Amino acid sequence: MPHFRPALFLAFALALSCAGAPSTGEAKAEPAPPESLAKCLKRKGVRLFGAHWCGPCHDQLALFGKDAPDVPYTDCQPEGTLGNIPECDKLDIHQYPTWRFPDGYKALGVRSLKWLSASSDCPLR
Repeated sequence: MPHFRPALFLAFALALSCAGAPSTGEAKAEPAPPESLAKCLKRKGVRLFGAHWCGPCHDQLALFGKDAPDVPYTDCQPEGTLGNIPECDKLDIHQYPTWRFPDGYKALGVRSLKWLSASSDCPLR
């Protein structure tokens, strides 16, 4: 009967467990972070229209926190102008804030992020 050598057996077992498919040397790609609501709204053509003097417009943007700069936003009455810019007149936007969807639907007033997510089929993260 052969003599059993535990150390030799463990070394052999370890060698077998490490002998899987050859390594390609490439690390697995990390999954991309989830898209922000603001970026998804932009990608889907949903846009916020407001005015520089509009407090509720600033409140709406503030709901997005650090993602506020990514919100697709048009200032219909930039500081120093009188009345709407032509783009807002063409779209018949005269109340602020107004969310406009690609199908032409307009939602007036400050909307929750949950509402925007549900209305645009954009996930909240």
